[in-house]
Parts: sequence; structure tokens; C-alpha cells
Amino acid sequence: MYFFAYGTLAKSLRGYATGVVVGHGTVRGFLLNLGRFPGIVLSNTDDAPVVHGTLWRLTKRSDEDIFTDLDHYEGAYGERPLYFRKQTTVILDDGGVVEDVWIYEFNHEQYDFDDKYAPIPSGDWFNKEAV
Repeated sequence: MYFFAYGTLAKSLRGYATGVVVGHGTVRGFLLNLGRFPGIVLSNTDDAPVVHGTLWRLTKRSDEDIFTDLDHYEGAYGERPLYFRKQTTVILDDGGVVEDVWIYEFNHEQYDFDDKYAPIPSGDWFNKEAV
């Protein structure tokens, strides 16, 4: 099972899951600065910007659902979740393509992203100033 992290979990899963880094890559979408962490709005168009991140292969720690702790960490639960867990395609830096990769997409319809959150043109949370 694959997971793409583009922000605070890109460098370390911080104990919320176990896994190994497969590589670095991109997905199509718009990266937003939500303050202490980023959010992504995914896009299916070829001309959309890219968002940089890390592709993880997740492994189970126990019989517990692999996403229980990650969903809680990302706020992907309740009536007004901050994120939704979705699947997307990742293009690896070496040109490889991995489909059906889990990612957390910002719940932009609930939180009016157009008016509040600055886009990150570089698509890279760790290099926010680069264009």
C-alpha cells in the first residue's frame, strides 16, 4: 500500500505509521500554505502545477487499520474533516509511475481555500519561496 506525503509527513511518518521510502516524486495539484502545514487540491489536468513529495510503502504495525492514526493526525474524520483520503497517481523523479497511491487532499470546499490560503507556486512545502 502506497502513501504520498507532501508536507509534515514527507520526511518522517512520526510514528503514525510504519513504512519505507520508495522515492520522491510529484502529483498534479495546487499546494496551499495553511499556516503550520500545507494542503493540496488535486487536479486531473495535464497543465496543472505539480506538488513535490515522498512516496512511502506502508506496512502494518498490527491488525489495526493502517490509516487509523494517519486519519486522526490529518484530521480526516468527523462531519467537517480537514482532509479527505483519496487515491491518485504519482510520477517518480526517475520517471516511474505508481497508481492507486493514497494521499490526503485538503477539504477546500468546506474551508473556502480561495479566500484564505496562499498558494505555494513551487509546489514544494520545504522550499516555499522557490518558483
